[in-house]
Amino acid sequence: MTILLGEEDKSRKILGALVAKAKQAYVSPYHIALVHFALGENDRGFKWMDEAYKERDYWLNWLKVELLLDKVRNDLRLSKLLKIMNLE
Repeated sequence: MTILLGEEDKSRKILGALVAKAKQAYVSPYHIALVHFALGENDRGFKWMDEAYKERDYWLNWLKVELLLDKVRNDLRLSKLLKIMNLE
């Protein structure tokens, strides 16, 4: 993620492009969530994670090892998601 390199503007452009594309074609909500988390927008990130769960997004299989989620590892919402997916 470019935000990790200090390029917030670039990350916001990527986020905008992903959300715009999602209106016309499938974009994994998991990936949109990751960008929000990288930007420090945890509430928005978890809304997209909820959407990923509803869609049974394949990428949720990586929740326990995804490095980009390290910033929210202690958030109870992530623990809850891991628990309902039997990954905890």
